[in-house]
Amino acid sequence: MWPTREQRVRKTVAKKIRDQIYNLRDTTPATAPGLKTITGDELAKLERPIEKYGQLVECAEVLVNRAQPVELSQMEFAAQVSSNIRTGISYRETFCMI
Repeated sequence: MWPTREQRVRKTVAKKIRDQIYNLRDTTPATAPGLKTITGDELAKLERPIEKYGQLVECAEVLVNRAQPVELSQMEFAAQVSSNIRTGISYRETFCMI
């Protein structure tokens, strides 16, 4: 079955957004107020609930833009994210597949 017009348009828009994010990754330093580039280990420390000396409060939302999910290489981080989701933390992640 051929994709519908709506599916083709959606795919075209998604590709444009993906390409824009990918093209920014090496050229745009994190200079906006409140933004900084951190390592996966730093992210893992921040992504703990406050009770575990992190920075997440109830109903927090985590926004991540990475080349690859850190959870692929760090199982303990994947477990922390899973635990966070079960307690009501939401995630929005974009990945630039290389």
